[in-house]
This record gives sequence, C-alpha cells and structure tokens, in this order.
Amino acid sequence: MIVQFRLDADLCATAPGTEQCQHSIARGREALLQELGGTSYQVTRVYDTIPFVALEVSPEALRLLEGSERVIGMTLDTLHAPQSMSRPG
Repeated sequence: MIVQFRLDADLCATAPGTEQCQHSIARGREALLQELGGTSYQVTRVYDTIPFVALEVSPEALRLLEGSERVIGMTLDTLHAPQSMSRPG
C-alpha cells in the first residue's frame, strides 16, 4: 500500500527539496506510523522528498489508515510488467 499523508506544516509547498521539508516529511511519517501502533504493519519503503510511505498492512492497520485524518490517499502497490519496446520496422 502506498500511503500519502498530511504534513503538519507544509514547508514543502514553499521550499521543496530543502532540509526543512525533509524534516517535515519525516515527522509526518512518524506521526502516521504512531497511529498504527498495536497493529501489524511493515514499512517497505520511505521517501525523503515526498509525503508518501509504502507499507504492508494487516486488515486492522488498513482500517486505521482508512479512518485516519492524516491520510490523504492510498494506492495499492502492485508490480507491473515492463513495457515492451517496439523496434521500428
């Protein structure tokens, strides 16, 4: 599951890519993960420059995410086959 989360202060809107933005993202991610305390989940990937985190979640953790005010959106993380490259004839 790829989860987009809300930031407490959106420093990234005015100063994307800055150290302050990265700290804001880290704090937002940690706050989201604290909400999942007591449930079964695993972080599979963190992103330093965008407010997203990839998670494997139990049904209980998914219910918490669905009801969380911190969550902006969620997308199922799936593998896709690479696109084939056609050669000009």
